Amino acid sequence: MADEFDASKPEPAPRKEEGDVWQEVMGDMEGRRGFGINKYGTPLQAHNGRDSLVDAYQEALDLVVYLRQLIIERRDAADPTWQDRRIKHLEMAVNQARFERRQAEDALVAFKEASS
Repeated sequence: MADEFDASKPEPAPRKEEGDVWQEVMGDMEGRRGFGINKYGTPLQAHNGRDSLVDAYQEALDLVVYLRQLIIERRDAADPTWQDRRIKHLEMAVNQARFERRQAEDALVAFKEASS
């Protein structure tokens, strides 16, 4: 199945719904702050010996990977054949591994015979 995701396509204007995402995020930030204090013994502070640009860049790279993973998983969840395709892919990988193992075993036997 072709990937239906098109990063160049803009999303529609949001609908008015219940809830406040900002409040959720602020709660998450308080939770992360507490986690950091428990882990490092201090809140995040400037001039802490780390390069915050590198830290942020590495975190952004992780974020992009997680976002793409979610896009793929949502696409696959909407496709009733994705599990069958995944099983076939894994079966092919197992067969390839078996073939390579047989080749390695044959090479070992040939090497032992040539060495004796």
